[in-house]
This record gives sequence, structure tokens and C-alpha cells, in this order.
Amino acid sequence: MSRYKILPIITFLMMFAFNTADAQCVSGDCHNGFGTWKWTNGTIYKGEFQNGARGGYGYYLFENGDIYVGEWQNNERHGYGVYYFSNHNSYKRYSGEWRANQRAGMGILHYTDDKIAARFGVWENGKFKHKYNNMGCLEGDCYNGFGVYVWNDGARYEGNFIEGKRNGEGVYYYSKGSKYVGTQENDRRHGWGTYYYASGSKYVGEWIFETKEGRGTFYSKGQIAEKCIYVAGKCSQKQEIEVAGSDDEKPPVISIIHPEVIALRNGGPRVVVKQQTIHIEGTASDESGIEQVRTSGAISELSILDKRTTRFVGKVSLAIGQNNFWVEATDKAGNTIKEEFQIIYQLDPNAIVDVPVTGTDPGSKPPISEKRTALVIGNATYAHVAKLRNPKNDAIAIAAELQKLDFEVELRTDASEEEMIVAIREFGQRLKRNGGVGLFYYAGHGLQLNGENFLVPINANINKASDIELESVRLKRALNELEFAANRMNIVILDACRDNPYPEHVRGGGSGKGLSQTNAPKGTFIAYSTSPGKAASDGVGEHGLYTEMLLRTLQESKGETIENVFKTVREYVLDSSEGLQVPWENSSITGDFYFKY
Repeated sequence: MSRYKILPIITFLMMFAFNTADAQCVSGDCHNGFGTWKWTNGTIYKGEFQNGARGGYGYYLFENGDIYVGEWQNNERHGYGVYYFSNHNSYKRYSGEWRANQRAGMGILHYTDDKIAARFGVWENGKFKHKYNNMGCLEGDCYNGFGVYVWNDGARYEGNFIEGKRNGEGVYYYSKGSKYVGTQENDRRHGWGTYYYASGSKYVGEWIFETKEGRGTFYSKGQIAEKCIYVAGKCSQKQEIEVAGSDDEKPPVISIIHPEVIALRNGGPRVVVKQQTIHIEGTASDESGIEQVRTSGAISELSILDKRTTRFVGKVSLAIGQNNFWVEATDKAGNTIKEEFQIIYQLDPNAIVDVPVTGTDPGSKPPISEKRTALVIGNATYAHVAKLRNPKNDAIAIAAELQKLDFEVELRTDASEEEMIVAIREFGQRLKRNGGVGLFYYAGHGLQLNGENFLVPINANINKASDIELESVRLKRALNELEFAANRMNIVILDACRDNPYPEHVRGGGSGKGLSQTNAPKGTFIAYSTSPGKAASDGVGEHGLYTEMLLRTLQESKGETIENVFKTVREYVLDSSEGLQVPWENSSITGDFYFKY
């Protein structure tokens, strides 16, 4: 980049920093709340603030007339948003993802000439990287589960689906910049939710099929403008706005009375119960009073104890094992707090249940009562680089061993990019339905590019470093599916650290040796065949060294926790490789898991 191009960018960044310092709060709460900033040059921001900076959702009018409506983080455009060009020769608007004030991720650029097709695809550092043809469901399960769906006009939905329609909790980003966060039914706003207008105002309250219906509060210029009982979208009965409450900047305090909450050192508050359907009872307190409480999306029944404190009762239905739930309280000043908990539903030992019996030894562990779902991929017959000897054998053997351990296994060998993407997506859908424990195993070539890990399909044609992200499958794609499934626990096993088979000019472009360290998402155990940045042995027999020792350990694993299983694998590999190969794990799990009781 020439210095003539760098100077305008530096000037813009300096102007942005100066404007931030020059801002004045003209209404609302510009520290932690909903308010309005104005600058002497006419620039305006109306929206949410966090720690004295633009954070959350908001409207921003630039000095040149451009407008951004969307998400912010630390005074930067970050998340999903729409940018309107006021007087650009070619561009009308951009709808999509942002990172640190730059277009980054999935997005659509619309042209002023409507005859030119919108450019939809992946962006990086403000520049268009490559086209993405699969409009529609980007991630997860957009039929019966949790998914991310994008429409041609740039609208986007992240949330729950039932039979292909938006149902349950979710976030809907409209193509023109407005946003809805709350419950939906049959593709419409229905229940309790917050609607953010593109102008910077918002409505918090009840909806019936897209129309305001019931209790609601409208906020404008950072303050409560109207509080009503709405009928058919119109204010039917105005409620008194408590001036004292509008000055309240503190969120409510939530206390759970029943069931008992156990505070853990790791993993957050946890509740252990033996009933499938339970009532959550507690109190919410705030100096301005409590407006409403929701329990995992449903509006709780309220009873006022005094001016500050309200008692709430909500109902939750559980699946066997770990369940996540949350309680959200909003005070009369519009401040909201959301606290997340875990409920462990343990079967009542006196209840009659239909579960498989795995042993009769009085001292044995309890029977396996939760689903186990696995996807196993082994790539060996590569089209454009030398074939690998063992990954196909490794995958077949691992799949067979997992079936013995009560896993429902999907096996794919020598998979193309499209086949891998489809298999990973379908795995996420099955895991979402099944719950319980998920396991993803991959053997074959794996690469890292600038710190991100990629799994290489057999048809990958990689001639330069920038080809890696176009021709390979991001490990993050598999991790995202596990996260969207929201099941109890996941295991990821990567025998993909074989040496980089590509020329030096590919490796010199940011593609390092082996795989890089990846932080394990919540409730995930990641196992690598060797330590970060190192290469693993493909073995001298019919299996790679790591998988050979993993198979051996799984067969010996009765009564061993998952941590002990992989410690044993590490000992075997270290001994066999004379200390040259060191398997490595990264874990964020909090409970115990046994492959074999």
C-alpha cells in the first residue's frame, strides 16, 4: 500500500478518535444504558452504551451523511450491521458482519445500479475475499434446531427453528438496519421481545404476531417516552412513568429460592434435580421496582412483595443430563440483567425408566442413559499431493471402536470439501436432536493459516497460502456446530498434524507447521495428536502412531475418566516415539465422562 493511500486512513482514524473525545451526552444514560451522543460537527449516535463507550446496538450518523445502524463494541462497528452510503458513485449499502470497524465475515454489498447483482460472500479487513453461493442456512440446523439463516436482501436470523420457521428465542436483523431480540412463532414476532428501530429508538414488551399487544415501553432519545397497554399496535391505556425510576442506572438483583443453587468454582451456578418438570422460584429486587421476569424465554408469574422486591415463578421442562436455563429481570427504568444457570436432571433411582443395562455388578457405574453421537472422517487419497497411508484405516477402526462404546457413528472416508461440509452440518443437526455427548474425529492433512486451523479435503487444490481458506474446511465450522447443538459435552480428536505437504511458498504465506492452539468452547474437550506447531507420525503399520495408541487405550479404558484416558495415550505415544511426539489436550469440561463403565 502506498503512503498516499495510508495517509487518508490515518487521518480518518485520528478524526474518529478526536470525535469520540469531543462527544457530549445530551440525553439518557451514556455510560451503561441507552442514550444519545452529539458532536460539534453534527455527528450523532443514538443507542446502547457499555462502560462509557458505544456498545450494543445503535444508530450513527457520520459527518459526510453516511449512516451505520447495527452492533458496536468498544466504540467500533463490531457484529452485524447495515452501512448506508449517502453519496457514493457505486455503492448503496452493505448489510453484514463487521469486526473492528471493517467489513469482516459474511456480508452483502448492494450497488446503486440495481441492475448489478449484489456481491454476497466473505469479507476480510474491509475487502471482498470470495463469493459464497449457498444463500440460506449458513450454520446449524435451520429446520428443527438452532441455526443461522441469511436472505438475499441481507436480512439475517440467528435462533431456533421448528419445521423450517422461526420459532422460539432468536435475533432477527432486518435488511434496513432494525433488529428484534425475543421470542418468535411461525416466522413472526410473538411473545416478549425488544425491537430496535433503525432510528435508534426501541420498544420493549409483548407482541402477538408482529403487532404490539399487551404491556410495553417505548424508549426515545435514551429515555422512556411511552409506557402503555397496547391493543392492535396502538397505545390503549397509558401507564404512569416513574421519573425517579428513569434515573436508575443499576440493573435488578436476582435471587433463586427454589431449587437450591450450588455455587461451583468452575462452570457457574448449578442446580441438581430429579424431576423432569420443575418450577423456578425466586425474587428480583430493584430500587425502581420490577417490570417483568422471564425464565428461559417464558414470562414468569409475578407477585409484588414490596416497592422494591417482586417474587417470580417460572416453569422449565428438562432433558436427561445437563440443561442450560436463564432468568432475565427488567426493572421499571428499563435496566435488564440476565443470569445463566445449569440444571442437572438426574433420574430418580426409584423411578421406572427404559434405559439400557450395561452391567449387573453391584459396584459398577450407573448405566449409560444419554445419547452418544459421533462423526468420523478419514482422508488419505489426496488428488494434488501425496497420498497418506493410514487415515482411512484409522477412521474405520475408530468408528468400529466407538460403536462398541454406544456411539451412533457416521463414517466418511476420502471426503471432498462439499461432502465434509454436508457431513459436519448433518452431524450438528443430529447432535441437536440427540443431546448428550458428541464426538468429532478427523484423520488426514490439517493446516494452519495465520493461527486458524483447516482440515484438508481430498480434492483441495492448494498452490498458494490464500488458497487454504478457499479449498479447505475450517475447524471452526465443526466447533460452531457443536456450540449450536447446545448439548452436554463434546469431544474433538484431531490426528491431523502430519507435516505440511505443500511447497515452501505456501508455508511462507502464513501456513505454519502442524496445527495451532485452539481454545476449547464451553463444555468441549479437544485432543491433538501432537503439540501445537509440531508434526505427528503417520506410523509404520496400518495405523498412525497416535490413533494406534488411542485405540489401545480405549479398549483398556473401563472406569477411567476422559482425562486419564488421554494421559495414558500421551504416555504410550511418548514412549513409542522416544519423546519426539507429545500429544496435547485443551479442555473446558466441568463434569466427568467415561468411555466405558
